[in-house]
Amino acid sequence: MAIFYIENQNFMRHHQLRVLDENKEIIYLINLFPKHLFITLPSGTKLISTSQKNFLFEDEVELSTRNKKIATLKQLLEGKHNAYFLTHLNWLITGSIAQQNLQFNKLNRKILKFERQDGIYYQFYIANKKWITIAALLITIIDNKRMTPISEANLAKTKKNTKLCWEFFSQMK
Repeated sequence: MAIFYIENQNFMRHHQLRVLDENKEIIYLINLFPKHLFITLPSGTKLISTSQKNFLFEDEVELSTRNKKIATLKQLLEGKHNAYFLTHLNWLITGSIAQQNLQFNKLNRKILKFERQDGIYYQFYIANKKWITIAALLITIIDNKRMTPISEANLAKTKKNTKLCWEFFSQMK
């Protein structure tokens, strides 16, 4: 299994989260914008994007590449025990980052496992490096429930301009 890291959303800079390899080198950037997310190479090449009606996770989120749908993330259970299903790849996703027990499984085979928080990064083990892009995007979608949607965000006025302030919640409901 390979190790990769995702920056904690509390440390997001310029609407981006960094995804790092086992050597803590940047391999991808996750861009968070109202109503969709996307993951890019550090050069800016877009790899996968999402499509959803609201910035907060709803019942389904479509993942696409080059305007072609590749999978849909469906929420099965929410609350104390979260569960999601990724169509096409048949991944069952359970747990949460807040509880530090996030796992992706396919037919009793572990695809991904939360390992620990390492400073400002979350550390994960993944069975195959080719799934890091999808896994990192899914982790961000699932963890995004803590973030206020853009339509409800507060505007703070400064002398020079108006800035958009993101509010983060320390814990999920």
